[in-house]
Amino acid sequence: MIVVLFSITMREGAPVEEEESESERMWAIVSSMPGFISYKAYTAADGETIAVVRFESREALDAWKREPRHRTVQERAREAFYEQYWVQACESFRSYRFTRASGYEEIPREVFLAGARAPASASGAAPG
Repeated sequence: MIVVLFSITMREGAPVEEEESESERMWAIVSSMPGFISYKAYTAADGETIAVVRFESREALDAWKREPRHRTVQERAREAFYEQYWVQACESFRSYRFTRASGYEEIPREVFLAGARAPASASGAAPG
C-alpha cells in the first residue's frame, strides 16, 4: 500500500472558487481510478490541514501522477492557487491492527474507508 500525505497553503488572493471547482473535478477522476483506496483530511491544532490518500500500489499512484488532466491542474495550482505545498509518498512496510475480539490481524479495507470521502461515483453524481 502507498500512503500519500500532503498539505497546501493557499496564496493570498487566490481564486478560491476556481480551486474548489478544480479540486472537485480532480476528485471525480482519482476516486474512479483503479487502485485508489481512500482520502481523508485532518486539521491540526495550529490550523494546518493534512490529507491522507491511500493507493493499492506504486503503479496506481503513478497512474494518478501521470493523468493528463491532473498534470494540467497541478500547473494551474502552482501558478494561481498555492503559495506552497508539500507531499510525502510512503510505501507501507508494516500494517496490522489489534482488536480485543481477534487479536492481531491484517487491516481490513473498510477501516480505511470509514469516515473517508465517498468516491464521486458513489455519491450519485459527479461533483462540480
